[in-house]
Order: sequence, then C-alpha cells, then structure tokens
Amino acid sequence: MLLQKDGESLDPEGVELRQFLTVGRLRLDRFYHVAWVGDERHELTKQEFLLLDTLMRCSPRPVARDVLLVGAWNCNEETRTNRVEVYISYLRQKLGPQIISTHRGVGYRITAN
Repeated sequence: MLLQKDGESLDPEGVELRQFLTVGRLRLDRFYHVAWVGDERHELTKQEFLLLDTLMRCSPRPVARDVLLVGAWNCNEETRTNRVEVYISYLRQKLGPQIISTHRGVGYRITAN
C-alpha cells in the first residue's frame, strides 16, 4: 500500500518512491510497469520491470549479474543459471538492442542516449 504525504508517494516504511526513472531517452514508470523509449510505449512483465528498474537505479554504472539476480529475483543462486541473460535478451528485443550494453567480466549497463 502506498501512502501520500504532500503529494509524494511513500512506501509503508515512509521512503519516497519516484514514479519515473529516466536515463537518456529511456523512461520507466515504476507504478504501472511501463517503459518508454522516446515516444514508444512498452508493457513489461514483472521480471522485465524488476531487471530494468535495477539497471536504471544503478545507471550509469555497470551492474554485476549477481546484483541483478538479487534485484530482479531476490535470490542468491549458487548454481549456474542463465535467467539474467534470457531476460536481458527479452528487454533488448522489446526496447532495442542499443538500450543495454554488455561489459564482459563486469555486467550490464543502460546506454539509452
């Protein structure tokens, strides 16, 4: 449940939530789980949203795969999984291949200039 205080949205602990995150021409609506690239609107699944939200909050820094697993799936998996790679691929198909760059040995980064 979101609380209102002076027109600001707060989570139950009283922390302000920003409705929109913007990096370059990419904008994410955190309340409705919708992304825009320029004027193009894209509906996101829950996992796509959580992954993109994590990447955008950390921008402009690259985000390690393990950090993305915790941010999007709230898990710290010991076994090898390709969840991050699969969902990065889904986001690239939806938003465009130039939106997320791979930094080998480091992680992924939003590059929506």
